Amino acid sequence: MLPMTDSSIVPALERELTNLEQELREDPRHQKIQHIRALLDAYKGPTRRVHRANANGGVAPTRERRATSKVAVARDAVTSFLREQSKAHRSTILEMLIAKGIMGSEKDPMGSLAAYLSGWRDTMSHDGQGNWFLTEADPSETELRPATS
Repeated sequence: MLPMTDSSIVPALERELTNLEQELREDPRHQKIQHIRALLDAYKGPTRRVHRANANGGVAPTRERRATSKVAVARDAVTSFLREQSKAHRSTILEMLIAKGIMGSEKDPMGSLAAYLSGWRDTMSHDGQGNWFLTEADPSETELRPATS
């Protein structure tokens, strides 16, 4: 470990790290990676352990994904929210997720939420106007209005 003799080294390193992180967030390749990860999380569903063959011919488990992934936590929160509200606009859903600290650090939070919601169509649906509701709910609890042109 390097001796900490110069007190200006820490702020300089922190500035450099901040600059590099900002450059990375603005890199289109990084943005694409983040979007693909969000889509993969949305489509993979429940956590499972995957095994792969190792060099000795045996089977070695890969690292297990967190049982409480961001997608799983977001889905639980949205499901609970929609049970309480019956129906909510996607912007209201995003505000709730940001308020709970589940989302908000993404480059495009609404785009990430859209990817999540479209992956949850087994239990949620929308009315074409950005309003989402649980499909398992009683249809009489949601007021669907025809879209106006």
